[in-house]
Amino acid sequence: MKKYIVMCLAMMALIMSSCKNEDISISREVSFEVTPYEVINKWIPYVLNESSLTDLSSNNQLRINLLVYDRNGGLIASDTKKLKDYNENMITTLELSHGEYTVVAISDVIENGNDLCWTIKGTERLSTLMIEKISSVINGEEAIVGIGNAKIMVDADHSSYHVEMRPAGALVIVKDSNMKYWEGVVSRSYLYSTKLNHAYTFNDNGSYVPNSDENLTFNYRIHYNYPEWMQPNYIYWEYHFIQPFGNTTFQWRMLVNNDEGGIDEMAHNDTYQANIKESNVYEFFFDWPNLEWTLKDLTANGKTTIGGDCGVYAGTKKDNMHYSEESFIGESLGGCQLINKEALEAILK
Repeated sequence: MKKYIVMCLAMMALIMSSCKNEDISISREVSFEVTPYEVINKWIPYVLNESSLTDLSSNNQLRINLLVYDRNGGLIASDTKKLKDYNENMITTLELSHGEYTVVAISDVIENGNDLCWTIKGTERLSTLMIEKISSVINGEEAIVGIGNAKIMVDADHSSYHVEMRPAGALVIVKDSNMKYWEGVVSRSYLYSTKLNHAYTFNDNGSYVPNSDENLTFNYRIHYNYPEWMQPNYIYWEYHFIQPFGNTTFQWRMLVNNDEGGIDEMAHNDTYQANIKESNVYEFFFDWPNLEWTLKDLTANGKTTIGGDCGVYAGTKKDNMHYSEESFIGESLGGCQLINKEALEAILK
């Protein structure tokens, strides 16, 4: 009899131990919702048409990557969806054990199912996760990156989450006003900066860290335009996306047809420096007949002009980047001349 009692107790202990192990490894279906419209919704009041940002071309799709990392930073589960545009949501279900996780959601634009402007790499660990720029010439709406992150707890009471998205940079609106005025004199116009989108890495909380290339000789092109594309007395709008950089300096340059049949590269004598902030909207306005330009933070109180005669916000106006005129022309611009309105008007006549 004692033998049977001992056997029964042993079996009961085994069953209880098995139950405890099952409790430890309990998993359940966890639903996630990602709303990419949150990436652009703050910018909508500043654009001409909402569809300028929400809609994508027929060859493009909005890619959403949802990545779930455990407490040690290892990838536990993931899913990728390709959406028609920013008006669609990603809804997915992942199998997760009870526990604490870090969730990262990334949105970017792809073309024909392939990387277009960015590529996502190192997903196996949060410490190696990176969004890397693969195109140096695409900086428009197709370059917009959205990122969301959250710490979640999966247990008996929590099985549904919304991952809030936000833009991982700022919207830049470039306005060329009556550029047609200089047709035949100016062949092309550029907006350059000392910093440009390069990559994003992530910290332990899943928050992104922008990584930029920096070159004090204005090697990074944000925008370009041609007078022959324009209509007379027309203001041309174009949208660009840049990462949130501190102390970024911008410069307006152009190619000018000279009297000898060649082309001179000229730079405006005013450059602007600003701290670019996430979610903000910045406006570069080029007054072509007067060869003047301004930079404004449209999301600041009073739409404050950065530099120029209207005050200073988030930066200061820098004349020639503090170089002497000689070094500015010969060294930092590789032979550029400063823009001379009278000289251009003489060519125009």
